Amino acid sequence: MTRRSLYTIRPMHMSDVQSAVLIHANTIKSQGSILGDVYLTAIYQRIIRHPVRGCGMVACTASGGIVGSILCTTDINWFTGLSLYMAYPKLLLVVLLHLMRGSFSIASLLDHKKVQTAAEKTYCHPYLSIQAISADTKHQGKGIGRQLVDTISAYGRTHGVRTIYVDTLKENIGAQKFYLSVGFQPLADVADSVMYEKKI
Repeated sequence: MTRRSLYTIRPMHMSDVQSAVLIHANTIKSQGSILGDVYLTAIYQRIIRHPVRGCGMVACTASGGIVGSILCTTDINWFTGLSLYMAYPKLLLVVLLHLMRGSFSIASLLDHKKVQTAAEKTYCHPYLSIQAISADTKHQGKGIGRQLVDTISAYGRTHGVRTIYVDTLKENIGAQKFYLSVGFQPLADVADSVMYEKKI
């Protein structure tokens, strides 16, 4: 007997960004969530506007409500590097304001940069790099994450991608268990994070 999914996965549209950002901010402990809606909205919109550089998918209920999402890039440097701040200059101001408020430390920013640098050196093109995957708390544990990873894997294969990468904080044991459960293998420990890869 085949189990039917409760959710439909489809490409993310610009009109989905606010729902995806809200779920992200409420469920992912990250610098992006600390930086808030302005930052998260900019990075989600950046992917939607540049489909050659990545993709986003959303999980929807039968009534069409968004309950999860995944955001990937094909170029980690373009996604998180200097070009991000050149495209969205006010994001640099947001980061500086949060540093001054003590929302996070310079050390955590440096750790993030170390992970980005390691990714730039390690990731083999063509690839997809998961930048965010989230599910609404009411819908967690129901297979949304697995469906999103399966969908992004199928998308990658049709676009010549051989590997999907992701990183997560070492303290995020739940995420690490999830990535292992959907076929990712540990790749490297870098600064405060663990990098994973999945051959597709």
